[in-house]
Amino acid sequence: MRRLVCVILAVLLLAGCGSGEEEIRSISDDMDCDEVVEVVETAIERGTTYVALEEDDPGVSADLVFALSGAEARPECVEESVRSRAAGLRATLTGTGS
Repeated sequence: MRRLVCVILAVLLLAGCGSGEEEIRSISDDMDCDEVVEVVETAIERGTTYVALEEDDPGVSADLVFALSGAEARPECVEESVRSRAAGLRATLTGTGS
């Protein structure tokens, strides 16, 4: 019985290990415009939260900057207002204000 309890606890602990922050996607050349817009809008939402909560994780910040750059890389897919928001947020994350 004790062994069974230990196995169940181990499984529960392992199940919780991968449930952290969602991966920050970036655009790729094979994405269609809908996918590009989804990536950029998700990065804007996550980046806004990152800034508002004053998070300090260089890896997350770099991933966000890279994802947000998709708005400039694929301007044919992203409206000007969204590109502007992405650029402003990138500047905030990199510390280069406009």
